[in-house]
Amino acid sequence: MLYLAEVQKQSKGFMGGSETKLQLLACQRNDQTWSAVPKGETISSDEVASFNEGALVMVNLSDNRQVQGKPEAAASQLARILQRFSSVVENAKKEEEKIDQWRESLNYQGQVLNERQEELDARFEELEHKEGELKQLEAKRQEVQKLQTESEKMKLEFERKSKELEGAWEHLRGEQKRLEEKSDEVKASGSVLDPDSSQRLQELISRLSSSKMPSDGLSDKLKQALEIIETNQSVLQQEWDQLTTQSHHIQNTQADLERREVDLQNRKQELKDSLISIETAKTQLQIQEKLLSSKKESIRLLNTDIDEKEELYELLTQIAAGEGELSGDGKVDVTALENMPLSELQERVDNLRSDLDRLVRFVNDQEEELTLQKQTIEELQAKIDAVSDSERLNLEAELDDEKEGYKMLDESILGSRRNLLEKQNIFKQHLLIFRRRQGIVDLEGTQEINLDPVLERLNDQKNIAQGEKAKLETAVDQIHQSIQQMQSIIHQQQSPQSHKEEQLRLDEDQWQKDRLALVKLQEALRLYEQTLNPVKDSLHNIEEKIREFEQVFAQMEQINHQQNEALTEMEETLKPILATDN
Repeated sequence: MLYLAEVQKQSKGFMGGSETKLQLLACQRNDQTWSAVPKGETISSDEVASFNEGALVMVNLSDNRQVQGKPEAAASQLARILQRFSSVVENAKKEEEKIDQWRESLNYQGQVLNERQEELDARFEELEHKEGELKQLEAKRQEVQKLQTESEKMKLEFERKSKELEGAWEHLRGEQKRLEEKSDEVKASGSVLDPDSSQRLQELISRLSSSKMPSDGLSDKLKQALEIIETNQSVLQQEWDQLTTQSHHIQNTQADLERREVDLQNRKQELKDSLISIETAKTQLQIQEKLLSSKKESIRLLNTDIDEKEELYELLTQIAAGEGELSGDGKVDVTALENMPLSELQERVDNLRSDLDRLVRFVNDQEEELTLQKQTIEELQAKIDAVSDSERLNLEAELDDEKEGYKMLDESILGSRRNLLEKQNIFKQHLLIFRRRQGIVDLEGTQEINLDPVLERLNDQKNIAQGEKAKLETAVDQIHQSIQQMQSIIHQQQSPQSHKEEQLRLDEDQWQKDRLALVKLQEALRLYEQTLNPVKDSLHNIEEKIREFEQVFAQMEQINHQQNEALTEMEETLKPILATDN
């Protein structure tokens, strides 16, 4: 299992040397999460002797708490863990913002739904009103059907009376024909009708006179029926005019909705184009900000490098002048070493040599890792310079992560370098005393080293770094100005953009409400038209039948008039004959 541990060193007492322990701080679970180790458990381990006291390392421990593999400095891995944690926190904030936006959207949608519910309630009341009007029209239609039924009955009665009248006329024509024959016989024979024939003729004339079709009540009913139909037709015409007006209103509203829909689509496209422009500007701004951050980080690294070079330059200058000394001199007890048994001193020198070799390998590994990290940064920078803007953001984020790791590794290596110099100085002093006690003259320690080439090269490197720093500071100033201009442009574009989006949203909501109202009105109009059409057709049919019946009634009146004239003529014709017979 992987553990995060702190290196602790304890002195072994007068025998010299130190014991290295690891205080376990946290362990990694199977789900890649970390948990604290309770009670600060410690284990002994010589594998981390090359690390400084207080250094943080990553170690793999077996179930019996034995170190497996090579311990590694925790700086780079902690940096990656912190970066991932920062990303998780940032994503959590973004999700929280999205949740707040969704909550606001749901509240707004709830308000819109309440408004639509109120509108639907108003439409339902209007439909109920229309339904009441339709019920009134249905009652009128039933009344018209009742009149139609009565007119059918009157028509049947009229047809029956007409048939009876036609039969009576046929019988009268027969009797008239026989009467004419009798009259001719009488004139030829000079005789008169017998009493029975005279009585029979008088009864026939009386029966014809009494068989006239009654027309007074029927005429009144026809007039009433026509008046009712005309009244219903007038009401129906008013409803139909209202229906036509509503139809024109619907057509105008539909045309206006279509025009508004086209306008909304055009405005949506304009806002979309504007939003794309703003997002493009934001992307460019992010690129510039990333570039600015990268430049600032480069300046910071250059400052650190320049400070280190100046510090090293001063130290080497002092050493070259014979004034400076490496740290660690005060940590060597020369008197104790002089009095220590030679075998024990040799053992201590061997231990120091072993520790120094491990530390040299560790520092070399860190130097190699730092070199690889620097190469990675240079490769990423080259890729960023070559790719498009859309791919640049991800690479710049990766570059920032690599630079942060490089920074922490560089700071760790700086301490390791100082520790190595200190260990080398301590080892050198132990070795010199050991060789002197053995009677070996160490001529290397008295040799003078010419540090002028090193100092000159170090000074050149410092001047180059300062020149690069000046160029970067100029570039940073230019990027600052560019960022300010872009921020101003984006702010000028975003301010009306938000207002336009809000206005478009309100206009779309209103358009949806008007469209829903239009659909409901169209449906109500369609139902109303479906109800009025049968009533209109029924009234028209009833009116036609009553008009036909009126024509038949006029013919009946004419027949009655002709009947009366015929009876009067018959009575005048038979009066002399009947008088002679009497």
